[in-house]
Amino acid sequence: MANMMESARRIMKAFEAVSGLCCGIIDLSALDAQQYFSPFCKLCYATQQQRFSRVFCKDMISYACYESERWGGKYEWLCPAGLTFINAMLSHDRERLGVVAGPLLMTDRDEFMADALVVFFDGKPGGELLKLAEEIPYVECGRVSSFADVLYMLTAYAAERDSIELRIMEQLTESGSEQFRYIEEMKNEAAQTYRYPIEAEKALQNYIAQGDRNAAQKALNEILGNVFFCSGGDFEVIKARTTELIVLLSRAAIEGGADVVQVFGLNYDFLKDIGGFKTMDELNAWLANVLIRFTNSVFDLKAVKHSDIILNIITYIRRNYMRKITLNDIADCVNFSISYISRIFKEEMGVSITSFVNRVRVDSAKMLLLQKEIPLVEVAYLCGFEDQTYFNKVFKRTAGTSPGKFRDKRGKL
Repeated sequence: MANMMESARRIMKAFEAVSGLCCGIIDLSALDAQQYFSPFCKLCYATQQQRFSRVFCKDMISYACYESERWGGKYEWLCPAGLTFINAMLSHDRERLGVVAGPLLMTDRDEFMADALVVFFDGKPGGELLKLAEEIPYVECGRVSSFADVLYMLTAYAAERDSIELRIMEQLTESGSEQFRYIEEMKNEAAQTYRYPIEAEKALQNYIAQGDRNAAQKALNEILGNVFFCSGGDFEVIKARTTELIVLLSRAAIEGGADVVQVFGLNYDFLKDIGGFKTMDELNAWLANVLIRFTNSVFDLKAVKHSDIILNIITYIRRNYMRKITLNDIADCVNFSISYISRIFKEEMGVSITSFVNRVRVDSAKMLLLQKEIPLVEVAYLCGFEDQTYFNKVFKRTAGTSPGKFRDKRGKL
């Protein structure tokens, strides 16, 4: 840990010198890790504790450090007061250090001090806090992204690895063993007529649309195991089926809200690459990257003003949709008022929180409806609908048909 801490300190000092931003280091293995580094943040923390007897941004920096690992090695986010921070992770084996830069302003300073800061502190931010706010640097939006790139590259270099490549290698190890297991299962059932796993393909589409990378990888492994077995090892046949899968993945990403132009650009690049592969290992490594790119396109919230809040709301919904969710539950989770989260979610996502919850529940119901042994009433219950009639109404409005007809047609509408 000593060597890595020294690397983190060098990164911090170098980045402070070139960016002019305040920086700090989070030791994620320490329970009492220091969360605040700038004079403004320290006073803001104390003021929240005094005024509200709670700190709305408590442990937010540690959480953002973990998020930077999930979203490609860097993470830009807004604190509850409306200030921007940048995070990157320095990790090796089980050691994890977060490098944090901020706060900084991306909005007009007068607007921040007269609006966001005053509202956050119920009209009374205090003279000393306002004085420190004057010292927070303003950074244009484009430069913030550049700063994030530089901080990420510094941490990746110091750790002697690139986090995206590491994720791909980890996925490859797991993917290879899972594909082998599926092939062995098919060999054991060779006496029977083995059918293509259409349910796995539908599941893959659903997981891509939801941005669920881990579940998507498992479904893809099952499909690839089947393709490899049924092709008799003919690599040209495998590449042809992979081409079909790429088209399927791109459509699923678009259904999940990804930008159409971005996805079509990825699709074009990916389809050009397929012909050059000579081995299954090369194809597997490439597919792991394809999966990351498509799932990232679904959850690319960097252009969203309140990306950190929106992401937290979406994550909470996807983890809890199977039970009763209230706006109050979500507001408590993200530490903002119901009216505030309802307004920004509608503005940024184009739908209400309630509509989004119903969409997630209907997507899950579609998967369960493909399993005929599960009664319709149980499907409704498992997806968070307490009333069968309401489930039917919401499903038909969203999917264009009733749950029963969807099941009868095996999802082919």
